[in-house]
Amino acid sequence: MLIVSDHTPRDTERKPDIRAAIAAYVQQSDELHAAYVGRPYDAASTAKIEQLNAELDAAITAALPITDAADAAVLIELEAKLFREFEGDSPEGIHRTRLTILEAARDYCLRGNGSQSAKPTTADLQDMVSAFGAEAPAMLNVPAVPADKLLEASAAAAGITAEQARIFYTSMLQPFLGRAA
Repeated sequence: MLIVSDHTPRDTERKPDIRAAIAAYVQQSDELHAAYVGRPYDAASTAKIEQLNAELDAAITAALPITDAADAAVLIELEAKLFREFEGDSPEGIHRTRLTILEAARDYCLRGNGSQSAKPTTADLQDMVSAFGAEAPAMLNVPAVPADKLLEASAAAAGITAEQARIFYTSMLQPFLGRAA
């Protein structure tokens, strides 16, 4: 008896070549975008984009699980390409960090392709931590003026008054506000 899951190729099906499916998607998508430079998409182009997305989704789903490093690298590169289309070639803040992580993961897969012992080196991990650390200050997202409930809860936890908590909060946030300005 053959047990088949949604991701198991059937006897009559071949597991799709994920790299070929992605290459076809990128080529057709780029051609479609080029045809519409400077003008809005119409219903036919929107339908074509939806068809391309559905075909790629079906190919990726049929290829799961991804166990080949080159396949993984090509998927990651597609994600990075799509990310750049929405965020631009030089994103900032958290978006830059996400793109850096995607590219590092892609490069790791490519370096390890065909090798059983491919593991991230200490330098790889330090580079990723450094890249994240460099972007972390830009990602700080705290209110410049804290809500009363935040101050009251903090004051109660610290055993101080809400006004003292406000003074502490403001003084602790001041270096960050000065750097952002």
